Amino acid sequence: MNKENITHLLSLLSAIQKTQFYQSDVQFKQVIIEAIDSLNKGDNPEVSMVRLAPFLDRYLISNPCQELIDLQLFLLKGTNKYRGIINMTGWVH
Repeated sequence: MNKENITHLLSLLSAIQKTQFYQSDVQFKQVIIEAIDSLNKGDNPEVSMVRLAPFLDRYLISNPCQELIDLQLFLLKGTNKYRGIINMTGWVH
């Protein structure tokens, strides 16, 4: 993932931090914070996406909001590798 995509991903994650369900779910909050910290450190973004996938799946069903939809669409526009990771973790969970 190039620097521009990581910057866009960070902005999408920051937008999610402003949502109500982010404030109400401690576990989701922790995963988002870890993803942002990891991306800011320059760690592999794939690890963060794998950790986020089950939460995205759950909240897209129970609390669909534009911020989650935007993040999911961004990830789906990525490579088939990301699409496979997201679908596989969603299917397993």
